[in-house]
Amino acid sequence: MPEERRLLVVDDEEVITWAISQALTRPGEMRVVTARSGEEALELMAKEPFDLVVTDIRMKGMTGFELLSRIRETYPESGVIVMTAYGSPEAKREATERGSLFYLDKTFELEEFRSVVRKALEQVDRGRAAVGKGEQEGFSGLIGNLKLIDMVQLHCLARNTVMLEVHAEKVNGRVGFLDGEIVFAETSAGAKGRTAFVDILSWNSGHFENIDEAPAEQNIDESWESLLIETTALMENSTGEPDVPAPAGADSAEFETPTDIHTIVEDLIHTDGIVGAVVAGDTGIVVDSAFDGWDGDDNGIAELASCMAGISRVRFVVEGETQRSHVIIQFDRRRVIAQEVGELGIFLLVISSGTGGLAQHLSATDTAAKKLARLL
Repeated sequence: MPEERRLLVVDDEEVITWAISQALTRPGEMRVVTARSGEEALELMAKEPFDLVVTDIRMKGMTGFELLSRIRETYPESGVIVMTAYGSPEAKREATERGSLFYLDKTFELEEFRSVVRKALEQVDRGRAAVGKGEQEGFSGLIGNLKLIDMVQLHCLARNTVMLEVHAEKVNGRVGFLDGEIVFAETSAGAKGRTAFVDILSWNSGHFENIDEAPAEQNIDESWESLLIETTALMENSTGEPDVPAPAGADSAEFETPTDIHTIVEDLIHTDGIVGAVVAGDTGIVVDSAFDGWDGDDNGIAELASCMAGISRVRFVVEGETQRSHVIIQFDRRRVIAQEVGELGIFLLVISSGTGGLAQHLSATDTAAKKLARLL
């Protein structure tokens, strides 16, 4: 019989704790304990372990953010969900940086809440399973279960100014962000700039934390999107996977130019997290499309392509011809990546899940755009 899960709900509004307790309590499956403050929650956690903590942000005394940080430091095996009636992009970003698994607005439906709790418990179980097997790969840190590259992407998308300190077994490193751009990297082994950044992201285990300070110097001048694409390609190549593009004369099937556009589009949606791909002209005419797990709207996406075409060209001129021409639009639950295919007035749009996996999706988009350029 599965072990009973233990959930701690922290909110100074009794009606909220009562409603969640009534919705989630299942004898033998889920036991819900409530607390009216952060201080009371920590007292309860000192007496018994909890699988998951759901906390409000605005409370008397200790705030939900302060409680979240204390839990991540003292009880890292417990997952945390943050909820608030006063949501904002800044609050969501802070919750993620401090280690919240999910961030919820209090307008949620109970079924939606149950679904989020299930997903959070699955993440907690995966983390415990890795520890139980003695697995050493992966990073721990103040941001919980995110991978190192996910933390880098988060800082870039949030346009943060911060220093990310990484501590591996025998070497340490620092990555500096200025308004979301990666501008500095160094390792204790003496590497600096782009070389240091690639080295740091290749480390398989360790600990990392965010330091609230601006980089004192700059030794990287690439856009963060280009840097992540190139770094991901180098990391794939180091594990034996082919780089992009293939060397002249290579006969690898990975880089063999497909015979039709649809094959390229279909291949894209097989990438984890990508739910749609559209090839469209800058006038809004759809050339081809494919969707997986998402009810795509060709016409709507084509109109978006037309708008993003202008944005991309402006950005391309501003950044210079040495930079890749990507435009990224982040929605609540979806992300759209646009890349121009050569100089043909054709754009590739990739629709993906809105969190995580950005480097992989940028790399897949770049590879597909190169294949399309060869074909067209």
